[in-house]
Amino acid sequence: MNDEERSPTEEPEREPPPPPKSGDTIIAEVGDDARNVVVGKNVIQIGTLKIPLWLAYVIAAGAMIAAVVVVFTLASTRRVEQAVTAPTDTPTPTPTPTATSTPTPTPTPTPAVMSDGEFNIAVAEFEALDQQGQPADNENAREFARTIAGFFASQKNELAGIVGQPVTVWGPDMGVPPVAEDEAPQRAEAINADVLIYGALRQISDSRWRIQPKFYLNDPAVQRATELGGEHALGAAIDYRPDNSASIREANMTLRMRLEALAQMLIGLSYFTWGDAEGYQKATETFQQIVDDSAWANAEDKSGQEILYLFLGSSYLQEAGALTGEERLTKGRQLLDKARDAFERGLTYNDRYARLLNGQAALLFAEARWDTPGSIDCAQTDFDKIEQAEALFKQALAMPEAEKLSPLDVDMVANAGLGRIYLTYAVCGDPDYLQQAKERYQAVIDLYSQRPLRHLTWNALFAHAELAGMLFSSWVQAGQPSPSPLLDEIIPHYRSAVELALALDTETSHAYAQQRFMPLLLFALCQNGQAEEIPAELEQFSLHYPDPEQIRIQVLSAIELPEECQNVQTP
Repeated sequence: MNDEERSPTEEPEREPPPPPKSGDTIIAEVGDDARNVVVGKNVIQIGTLKIPLWLAYVIAAGAMIAAVVVVFTLASTRRVEQAVTAPTDTPTPTPTPTATSTPTPTPTPTPAVMSDGEFNIAVAEFEALDQQGQPADNENAREFARTIAGFFASQKNELAGIVGQPVTVWGPDMGVPPVAEDEAPQRAEAINADVLIYGALRQISDSRWRIQPKFYLNDPAVQRATELGGEHALGAAIDYRPDNSASIREANMTLRMRLEALAQMLIGLSYFTWGDAEGYQKATETFQQIVDDSAWANAEDKSGQEILYLFLGSSYLQEAGALTGEERLTKGRQLLDKARDAFERGLTYNDRYARLLNGQAALLFAEARWDTPGSIDCAQTDFDKIEQAEALFKQALAMPEAEKLSPLDVDMVANAGLGRIYLTYAVCGDPDYLQQAKERYQAVIDLYSQRPLRHLTWNALFAHAELAGMLFSSWVQAGQPSPSPLLDEIIPHYRSAVELALALDTETSHAYAQQRFMPLLLFALCQNGQAEEIPAELEQFSLHYPDPEQIRIQVLSAIELPEECQNVQTP
């Protein structure tokens, strides 16, 4: 497995479920009006088309592949090769802050671009501001930045072992000037910084100053965790009195424990990017260690600790979702219990944190269908938990935009979760919910088109696949007219699912593309009178792989096309 294949998914990474054995039942009916529908051993026949029974699950149940609506995953292609403990090196002591004005330091040169192929941390000189918010002279603005840069420089070896590449730290002495709030994304991009740390040292009275650290996380491995730098979290203001040594020591200790927590969470987030059970387990161990040992995690100041519990609960949930077989039913349930504890504790810090509400909802949805992953088994679904999950997703979605902190993430996950819930309701006896499911999936696709972030790609991919699956079901119920406006809608959805699966470039996404999305796309083209497009479609897809001929054989073996389309088997 190469580095790229270790990327995580918005669904837990797992192999597609095997074909159902003889005696399995199709969870969703194809409709009373369907004609010429025959079910045999491992095969469903619709007219002249024979489809493997596992593929019928996709058509009948709308590609209901995963039981877990993921709250938190990341999207990095970096592969970690070794585990390390939390940083233990002693950082450079924080200098004693003072409010004494000094001459403006000599301007530093504009920094060059940090090297590619390295994990780059840039620390800008803090901006000194007076009580009116105007620039002020204060030597500590630079000294605080130097201290932070020195801390991360002391952690370079630990971080390098985790992110799998060298770590470079630049501070103000390397020419990183003060950064204004709205400049952070552009500045990080301009100097190729994965993490940009900046902030302000503001005078709030004659005797009090306020440190306002800020963190911009530009690297794909941590972009989903940008709330860490918000003013309610590690970036929460730290007040001190420059004429009081006890106040200064407390400020120094607070700043240090924030930096230590940030370094440890970067480690946990990097583990999370593996996208498999081992990576989720290491991420969980790291986040749990922060909870158990970090001074910040156990501080009483409520400076964003709910984010840590979001990470912890999500990693437990992902670790459980990556399990298979008997282990899923035993160890998996224990991990779900730990995820619940983490989410609930996080809400004690902030009961209006929308991503935690989504987390609880995802957990409930997973528990409701834990014994039947990859299919909708109405008899084994706990609808009380499904309804609780629905209420929480709606609550998260209804939060004011300003309180969501990450509105796009919150809205996409909540809509994806509601889509799966409404599809479950529709399959299990209330077809009126089918339209609501379609609307939620379309909302996911629309949101993704606004900002196609990699860590949200799985939600968009399965929104396309499940919309296509529901349309397929409607096509069957309509008597399989060919060509059909329904097939006209299905084809672009499966094309989009294939495109997104290839873009993700993981083992799991390729498996779904080869075994599910491409076969169904070819079937839809054939049924819609577009058989002449099949050779080019299959050829274009197969050229993404080292052995195109083998991929063509694999795709075509997943589905038995009608006779008029058989000639595509030797393009």
